Formats: sequence, structure tokens, C-alpha cells
Amino acid sequence: MAYFQFGTELTNLLFENWNTIVWKDFIVTFLFFVFLAISLEAVSRMELLLGQYYNSDPLSWKWQDDRYDGRTSSSSLLEPLRIPSTISQIRKRRLKIHVLRCTAHVIRIFIGYLLMLAVMSYNAYLLIAVIAGSTVGYLTFGHLQRTNHTRGGASNLQSETLSCDQEVEPDKL
Repeated sequence: MAYFQFGTELTNLLFENWNTIVWKDFIVTFLFFVFLAISLEAVSRMELLLGQYYNSDPLSWKWQDDRYDGRTSSSSLLEPLRIPSTISQIRKRRLKIHVLRCTAHVIRIFIGYLLMLAVMSYNAYLLIAVIAGSTVGYLTFGHLQRTNHTRGGASNLQSETLSCDQEVEPDKL
């Protein structure tokens, strides 16, 4: 039966010859897995934001327009009126976003499997490193959730507060 152990000596951790014999090696390994868990949260949020950006209205995206060089005072007033000139511009931008999402997904899966294998070494310190890194990563990047945006760029935020004695209707969940 496998159980978690508190030990600092690890042999062949994820790859052959990844050994931690002395405390310095183990601390570097511990910090590496903390950093990996933080990176996993960052990449997950990036993938979420790219997905929301991909699914948003293309007219709400900021477009670069060569006709306005940004030096005129009226360019900021005209910015909401700038729209893409062709559908192919929208398709190109969506393809770029999709490729970025795919890359972020692959990186997220790779980091997730590395963290899973570290936890499967049944070392309690590495489990603590993964949990601590995930906590710090979520605290750092967890607020990066966007809401759906309308064409004008204003967000559709609906804040409702419920008191303890009110019942929640199933369609509002």
C-alpha cells in the first residue's frame, strides 16, 4: 500500500538521474514545483481569457487602423467607430487566437501531467509544494476573469445580493 512520506531523498523523480540527496537539491526541486503550479494557474487563466476573447463580438475588438496615426485629437473619438474592413481580417484574428488557445492548452496539459507525476511520487513535501503553488497562483491570477462585453465595450454586470431568508430560483443559478 502506497502512502505519503516526509523525506528529502528522492531518486529518479521525473527523469532518470533527477536525484535529491542534499537539502539544497530538495529545496530547488520544491521551489520548481511551486513555480510549475503557479504557471499552471497562469496558463489556465490565459486560456480562459483567450476563449472569452475568441467568443466575443468582433466589433468590440480594438482594431489598428493605418489611416489614423494616433496624433490627431479626434482619433480617440473615432475609435469606437473603427471596424474591420473585411471579413478576412476577422478570420485571421480568430485563427491567431485559436492557435494561441491551442498552444496554451498544450502547455497546460503538459504542466498538469508533470505536477501529477510529482504528486504520484508520494512525497508529502512535493504535495505541499503543488498545493502551495496552486494557492498562490489562484490568488495571483484568479481575478483575471472577464465578463461578456457588448458592442460598445461596456460590460454586462448584474450584481444581485440575496439575504439569508430569500430563496434562490433555479433559473437564476
